[in-house]
Amino acid sequence: MHTHPTALRCRKQAIELDRTRRFTRSEIALRCQISRTTLYKILHRFEEEGEAGLYDKEKRPGIKPNQTPPDIEEAVLDFVQRYPAYGPKRISSELRRSENGGIVIGETAVYGILKRHGLNTIKARMKWLDSMTPEAEKTAWELDREASKKQHVHAPHPGYLMSQDGKCIGRLAGIGRV
Repeated sequence: MHTHPTALRCRKQAIELDRTRRFTRSEIALRCQISRTTLYKILHRFEEEGEAGLYDKEKRPGIKPNQTPPDIEEAVLDFVQRYPAYGPKRISSELRRSENGGIVIGETAVYGILKRHGLNTIKARMKWLDSMTPEAEKTAWELDREASKKQHVHAPHPGYLMSQDGKCIGRLAGIGRV
């Protein structure tokens, strides 16, 4: 992650002013145009990590404490596989029933699980189910249809492949030969 040069300069200035002990920490925060909370955070990080503590840290995904446990998440996905047309509200209420495991989970948590797996729309769930089933053999009609889409006849100029048939019907009074 990139630390802005101005922010880095302000942090170093705050450390230097704190070392001199001529100003209170509130005055240092005011001079450096940062909050007291941020000043204490910078000082604490500088004590622990030295110069490296002044730079911004990389944000990395960690364990989310409120995320649904993996076993419940699997149970929800298994249920969705059996009933893909159900929405989060219905999935939540159906999973509470004893015959479906008696899992108490809110509809918001169900929606979060579906969203994480890209299954938050019924169309996505149906597509997911189709991808899980093995592809059946194509019938002769389907093979013929695919082959006809690929066939192409090259014509050197427009009208080259055109043909016209004519047939004489007879003579009509007042019009002539048709």
